[in-house]
Amino acid sequence: MLELFAFLVLGVVGIGLLIAGLVALPLMIVGGVIKFAVFLIALPFRLIGAIAGATAGLLGAVFGGIAALGSVLLVVVVGVGALLVLPLLPVIALFGMIWLFGRSSRKAAA
Repeated sequence: MLELFAFLVLGVVGIGLLIAGLVALPLMIVGGVIKFAVFLIALPFRLIGAIAGATAGLLGAVFGGIAALGSVLLVVVVGVGALLVLPLLPVIALFGMIWLFGRSSRKAAA
């Protein structure tokens, strides 16, 4: 009796799976066709985006290199300028103090 019940349950489950397969398989095929159609419609835009991204990356690399080189040159120029001005700091300080003294000794304009 138990074997008969097991065969009956397996038979019902098997028939259910066959019916589900008959319903699910066409739905999966339709879903695949719709995904493929959307892919084909979106393909030109994806190609345009890839080309634009590559162009932006190339331009960014070029101008980034130029900016890096410019910043290095700016640091070198400022460093050389600082090295040239450094020995003149006592003279600049002396002239600054003379200028401040001369400015403070003037009478204020009314």
